[in-house]
Amino acid sequence: MILTYFDDELNFGDALNDLIFKYYIPELLEDNDNDELLGIGTLLGLKKPGINTKKIYIFSSGLGYGEIPTIDNRYEFICVRGPLTAALLNLPASYAISDGALLLKGMKFREFKKEFKWSYIPHWTDDTLYSGWPDLIKNAGGHFINPRNNPQFVINEILKSELILAEAMHGAIVADTLRVPWIGIKAYKHINAFKWQDWLLTVNLDYKPKRIHSFFDLHRTESSLIKRLPKCFRFSFFTKILPKIYFNYQENILKYITRRRLKSIAKSMGILSSTDILDLRYNQLKSKLDILKELKR
Repeated sequence: MILTYFDDELNFGDALNDLIFKYYIPELLEDNDNDELLGIGTLLGLKKPGINTKKIYIFSSGLGYGEIPTIDNRYEFICVRGPLTAALLNLPASYAISDGALLLKGMKFREFKKEFKWSYIPHWTDDTLYSGWPDLIKNAGGHFINPRNNPQFVINEILKSELILAEAMHGAIVADTLRVPWIGIKAYKHINAFKWQDWLLTVNLDYKPKRIHSFFDLHRTESSLIKRLPKCFRFSFFTKILPKIYFNYQENILKYITRRRLKSIAKSMGILSSTDILDLRYNQLKSKLDILKELKR
């Protein structure tokens, strides 16, 4: 069976697939057949079966981007990320278990001394928009965890933290699973509330992120502002002056405001799902893995 997920760029949330499924079902992934396993991530509607795919097994994947996939007889649903995904696919509610990253609960990791009062995990695309996030977080008194690192490194960094501020959904999921308190953050408009709520409903929590300012490098500020200007003002001195004015405002005013905002948020109580619900979802995911094994036997 071929394990299918987004691996074009390193994103620890997607890379959890390799870490988790090779731990729990290595024997199924050794078979070089024409079946695919769609695992952790917002994959439904985006990852389509290959031409030669005979069967595509869905284990904890979710909707959130793109169109609802056309389901044919090749699809075998084991479970999906949450009730919002199940409803859109017209699946029984029993298929909505949780995100497969909860399976980390059954894996052993090193114990670490807490080194960081709080750590910030951005969405994996944030550094393409603004390269100054690490310095901003450091100057606010926090520790920056780059989600483009490998999953084991990110997991270790989470375990070294007393509190996680997460714009990355899997930063929150991993923290919650490993019992590190967390707070959801939203800096950019592209953060997908649907997929967050899809997961959170499975652990009896709501999506109520703390808002902070979004930041952009100068060249992105220029391109963004130029698009907003009337055509008659494009390619004029406005396109040179306005971006620099805004960028200076961002660097000197918005950064100061955001540092204070982050310090204030980091003093708040972090969130954790109840141990009972986490245990329930973990055991349900384990049972679904057994079903997958039976189907592939």
